[in-house]
Amino acid sequence: MATGFPTTSIDSYSTKVNNVNTVAAGDVNDLQDAVVAIETALGVPTYRGSALTTWTPTISFATAPTSGSVAYTTQTGHYARFGGIVWFNGFILLSSIGTGGGGNATIGGLPVASATSGLFFYHPCISTVSNWTSPFPTHLRVNSNATTMGIFQGTTTAALAAITYSSFTNTSSVSFTGWYFHA
Repeated sequence: MATGFPTTSIDSYSTKVNNVNTVAAGDVNDLQDAVVAIETALGVPTYRGSALTTWTPTISFATAPTSGSVAYTTQTGHYARFGGIVWFNGFILLSSIGTGGGGNATIGGLPVASATSGLFFYHPCISTVSNWTSPFPTHLRVNSNATTMGIFQGTTTAALAAITYSSFTNTSSVSFTGWYFHA
């Protein structure tokens, strides 16, 4: 019996008896067809226990540095896709932020564009930071239908304030992890 989804009934299988505990190939094929139909309906995850895939996180600013550029000592990231969800982590250690930059900071290079969301963001977690001037970042926000995240600090009014170029030093670092729905 082939399975089709969506369905309102559950597959049923007759009891197989052959007195030697052997399962007929057709029985296995029916179960395989059911699994394939479910994966087709739900989306097959691209991560199935193999090594995580790498990505390269970046930092940019609304106004790019006028002299020098953003340079890195370390940029590492890993991600895995589970159906419609992307789980990721990353670490950035800067070696230079140049001079004359300004505006809000963004982490870019997410491996897959996020879904367009009515809420328009997901909140990954910042694990550690070092060598930042005040304020320290406390939140990341994945932008809607994008491969970027804003960097923020919580305030006493429960609002988030964007972290800007002036909060960075030439040796700032940040590590983070999170998930989001992808497009």
